[in-house]
Amino acid sequence: MIRPAGTQPTPEVIRSCIQDHQREIPRLDRLYRYYKGEHNIMSRKADNPLAPNNRVVAPNAYYITTVANGFTFANPLAYSGDSIDNLVQENKLAKTAAHDAEIGEDLSIFGRAYELVYMSQLPSQHVKLNHLDPRGSFVVFSNEIDPEPMFAVYYYRETAVDGRENGWKLNVYDGAWLYLYHLSGLYDLPELESRMPHYAGQVPIVEYKNNDEGIGDYERVLTLIDAYDRLQSDRLDDKDQFVDAILAVYGARLMDDADQAPEVVKLLHDYKIMDDLDKDARIEYIKKALDETSVEVLRQAIKSDISKFSLVPELTDENFAGNASGVAMEFKTLGLKWLANIKRRMFKKSLDRRLQVMNSYMTKLGRGFDWTDVDITFDDALPVDVMSYLPYAKDTLSRKTLVSFFANKFGVADVEKELVQIAQEQADADRRNKTLFDAGGDFGESAGGDDGSAG
Repeated sequence: MIRPAGTQPTPEVIRSCIQDHQREIPRLDRLYRYYKGEHNIMSRKADNPLAPNNRVVAPNAYYITTVANGFTFANPLAYSGDSIDNLVQENKLAKTAAHDAEIGEDLSIFGRAYELVYMSQLPSQHVKLNHLDPRGSFVVFSNEIDPEPMFAVYYYRETAVDGRENGWKLNVYDGAWLYLYHLSGLYDLPELESRMPHYAGQVPIVEYKNNDEGIGDYERVLTLIDAYDRLQSDRLDDKDQFVDAILAVYGARLMDDADQAPEVVKLLHDYKIMDDLDKDARIEYIKKALDETSVEVLRQAIKSDISKFSLVPELTDENFAGNASGVAMEFKTLGLKWLANIKRRMFKKSLDRRLQVMNSYMTKLGRGFDWTDVDITFDDALPVDVMSYLPYAKDTLSRKTLVSFFANKFGVADVEKELVQIAQEQADADRRNKTLFDAGGDFGESAGGDDGSAG
């Protein structure tokens, strides 16, 4: 959200911003519905109340978010730098790996995500990260060449002890203060209840964007997802209509009146035979011809388009067979890697702001760090044929780099401790070899005489 530089969060400005944010809620709610599997097909109504009306949901939106977010954020981010021990410890306390995955999920669904960076209560204070619902959060930036956050708002329903809703609560953060407001209605003027310093040194709510446009991973393919649901639903409708086809009788009479219908139907069902029919009589079912081949071709085409335009591959596809080469797999996941690189580039920009806020808090506690010296590495969560690369890696990479790589793959948290353990084991092995060498004779000496024969 953009406002002129220098805009202050007055009640009038806050009300205006909330009104702008509310215009986005229908879009955000729709995206979340699709993630949960509540697609538009679920509200389809049949023109004929007696006709089949299957409503099949294929959770493509959920699949796209799960794969894209898993590929990008399933493996924890790796932090490196000369003096970041305090940051590493703080990240463990704040459980940033799980938090980053939550942020990534919101990015994939809504196209934007928000977090509040704050300090825990005494006595053992440390930085905490709280993921905020994008449907109740926004940051207001200045309309400058390099937009800066001026203030942020987090608003939510206020619920009484008996469960009744009692208006809204607003938390408004600027560079120095937290303002607590009460709002009777979303379009009313907020009433200030109190304020307190937050000590972050800047706006402590951080906005993340999935891409430059702030669009979710499956937002561009929603119409294709709807088309796939309709096709699968209509396919089952056709099957049901085929089973419940009408029996048409030409040139014959099966019953004299409607009262005989149940008896005739039972006889046909039990014995599956008719007699005493005229030679010119004809009996057949009135049914719709099913062209399964064409329907299947269309289904595969829609499925392929969903994968192509979302850049998320169908991992159960035959193209991902276990015998595919590493190079082939690289090409098949190329689109997903492009998507992940865009997400990571945008994530890194906001992550720098998180580190600034964390450093501001930690400096006040005497545990500061140089956030500009922090390097962040993302790791693709895809199976890698490590053994095919290992011969080249051993000749070109340092031991520390190799240990860091395998430590990340096998969940070893402390790389330095692992390196010390490796050195200790090597030293122990060298001592054992030296002891054996000093205690023994010439290696290769036979047990018999000089000519090697016994006796």
